[in-house]
Amino acid sequence: EKEQQNPIDLWILPELCPIGYSEHTFETYLNEQQASSSVHDKIQEMMQQASKQELDHAMICFGCIGRKKKKNDDESNTTSYTIRQMVVGGGEGVVCSYYDKISICDYGDCNESRYFESGHDGELVSFSCHGFQIGILICADIRNPWLATQLTTAHLVDVLIQPSCFSRDCSFYSWKSFRETRAMENQVYFVGINYAGENFGESSFNPPWIDEHHLPTIMNCDEGCLVSTIHRSVLDEVRSTFPYRKRLLKQKGQRL
Repeated sequence: EKEQQNPIDLWILPELCPIGYSEHTFETYLNEQQASSSVHDKIQEMMQQASKQELDHAMICFGCIGRKKKKNDDESNTTSYTIRQMVVGGGEGVVCSYYDKISICDYGDCNESRYFESGHDGELVSFSCHGFQIGILICADIRNPWLATQLTTAHLVDVLIQPSCFSRDCSFYSWKSFRETRAMENQVYFVGINYAGENFGESSFNPPWIDEHHLPTIMNCDEGCLVSTIHRSVLDEVRSTFPYRKRLLKQKGQRL
């Protein structure tokens, strides 16, 4: 319905959505059985078809489980798993990019290292959507300022997206502060995406400058879509008025 009313350029789903985030899910799908692999392949195929046929070639950023083969000393292979966000689209529904979560979460309600490895050996990832450069962080990545700074200085991102499964544990209260800080210190739009439900919620759209006249848009716990628009003129005005990003890029030796 949202797509029919106003075409969407980029759909963003939460962390590990649509496969789901739970220990039951992990124990079911973190294996090399054919049934498990076929589920992952089918989800990717469905997302590619949706982008190409149903959503007017919109890009879709969705969660999935990454697999990495490692060779042991005895020449046998071991499979490790990562929390991955994949982007499909680009007109033909092709895979545009993917990112493996670096900051594995082992506090609050989470114990991810039981199941997943960090994607620390991979690179930070951004992709282009209608002239805007968009960087990907996943959930607990937000608490590492270096990751957002690298996406700003090396990738020159305009938007940071943060697909999450953020339960209302000890870390939930500070999530809002981190979102607003990452938006303002890098002078980017920041989009935090969460699951619905009484123990989750508060997906938000944060502008590059926040004050009493420019506030984030924050959802409640109900299911729904948060539809927002990013404007190049807003980014330009904020960056020219407040020189945070200009100084950051100058320190990193980037061309202004």
